Amino acid sequence: MQVFVNCTFLPLASILLLRALNFIDSVFLKTQRDRIIPYIICMIFYFWNWYVFKNNHEIKDLVSVSMAIFNASVLGFLVNISMKVSMHAISVGVLTTFVALLAFSDSSSFSFYLSIAVLIAGIVCTSRLIVSDHSQKEIYYGFLIGILSQLAAHYFVNT
Repeated sequence: MQVFVNCTFLPLASILLLRALNFIDSVFLKTQRDRIIPYIICMIFYFWNWYVFKNNHEIKDLVSVSMAIFNASVLGFLVNISMKVSMHAISVGVLTTFVALLAFSDSSSFSFYLSIAVLIAGIVCTSRLIVSDHSQKEIYYGFLIGILSQLAAHYFVNT
């Protein structure tokens, strides 16, 4: 419940409030300028989520993915300065890498879940290209940001 509130409900409510106050043009965040304040708001909530999990000594995988989400929002914000990187690709990059790390580190079979994660990533990234919201470069950079964020978080949490 905490993850849902901190990572979904509060950022969504914040974006709706930003739209109601005319700080952003659309809830779809179509321009780089529209993404600045939502990125900052999400960074705060994601940091808070990671910090609480880290200090409560929760499951390492949960701490790792929470840190990766925070890292991804920071990197996405920084890349947003020069280009409109795909937030969807960032999220599926984190997801796919997280499931891949579970598959490679756990003795039980995660190959089915890894194939589902790759399928979801392919569908999401392809749909962003089809609706012409992003260029290939923006999709690839987003996916790479997600991968690097999860790998860095996994390294720092497990060392």
